[in-house]
Amino acid sequence: MSTNDLILLNQLLDQRLSEIGSGLPKFEYFELFSAEQVVKDDDLSCDWE
Repeated sequence: MSTNDLILLNQLLDQRLSEIGSGLPKFEYFELFSAEQVVKDDDLSCDWE
């Protein structure tokens, strides 16, 4: 993965984490983000509330 890809991914994760405002540590949110990406083609979603 290139440096630019890592920068963009980190910015996306930071933005999405601040949007849900759950106070999760970054590494825990990354696990949720990854799972969401895996199931998105199956039209599944996660209820954050």
